[in-house]
Amino acid sequence: LPVTLRSFNDSYKQLIVSTDPKTVRTVVVLLESSLLGQATQRSVPAGSGLEGSPVWSSDSRRMAFQSESNGKSSIHVLTLDGRAEETLLDATAAGNSDTPTSWSPDGRLLAFTRRDAAGRTGIWVLPLHGERTPYPVVDDDTTATSARFSPDGRWLAFTSVERGRSGVFVQAFPGRGVRHPVSHEETSHPVWRADGKELYVLAVGAGRDDFITAIPIALGTQVETGVPQL
Repeated sequence: LPVTLRSFNDSYKQLIVSTDPKTVRTVVVLLESSLLGQATQRSVPAGSGLEGSPVWSSDSRRMAFQSESNGKSSIHVLTLDGRAEETLLDATAAGNSDTPTSWSPDGRLLAFTRRDAAGRTGIWVLPLHGERTPYPVVDDDTTATSARFSPDGRWLAFTSVERGRSGVFVQAFPGRGVRHPVSHEETSHPVWRADGKELYVLAVGAGRDDFITAIPIALGTQVETGVPQL
């Protein structure tokens, strides 16, 4: 779970915590400016630019993150067993900026947000096997971001802007099926409950204050959502 913290010198830090299901060991990784902190007593290499947007794989063994240097963006993966850092995707030649958002449950796919030079965004998926050729799954509205795989890997939840308001939608995966809104309220940044029966989203209140709400959801041939719960 990523948490953004502000330090005393006004720089931003991200703290993510992962629990190893086999050893019940908690791993903490701290990202600040141009350095990655420590992971399980192992110093994570520092890059020459900004690094952030960390995303754990479902087995807590790998962490994908965005690296930016000299205006160029790439996606890297770090394996927390001492192996070297690997560049998964370097889209700078096309002028794109890519940000990882979610691993598939089996660890074979990585969803990411691609922003082009004109500021348009879309949701892409990178296979982590074979030729590793990324492909778009939501790229028809130029505002889609923050995609998350469902626990069974058969759905994507994501944020998009329609009629000037952000909202959370779900769409069957793979393919480019129909998107289904999960709420009539202004929402963003979805996170699935472990059993896939609820989505936690960031909602905007009447006073424009953000708060977290839980939306019950049933997925199948029909997508049904319940009343949001605080």
